[in-house]
Amino acid sequence: WNELEYNPSTGVQWRWSTDRSLIRVRAEGHAVALTFRGEVEAASSSHVVIRAGDTIAAEFDVGRSFERTVLVPATLVAAPETTIAIESSAWYVPAEARWRSKDQRRLGLKLFECRVTPAS
Repeated sequence: WNELEYNPSTGVQWRWSTDRSLIRVRAEGHAVALTFRGEVEAASSSHVVIRAGDTIAAEFDVGRSFERTVLVPATLVAAPETTIAIESSAWYVPAEARWRSKDQRRLGLKLFECRVTPAS
């Protein structure tokens, strides 16, 4: 994950994922819903893979703008703490894409919302 950013003229906030960003959850065997909303800047689409531990919970393609909720079953988050990974095929390093940039971060998905809630 990268630091929180915002546009001061609109007040909109976001956080960049990298090519693989991790969330630690303590679901202890209860299913959770991962909801995220954002944009892809590096390409017209991205293949996204959601893993709970080493197991793929979901995979799908998103366009330039997207909103998704993924249900992670209780069997995949049974441990006291489980790592959920968000992997994106579309990422870039701004310094390699723009000649004036010195930004060496790997920017994946530009997320305006990313939350984990108990699944109902």
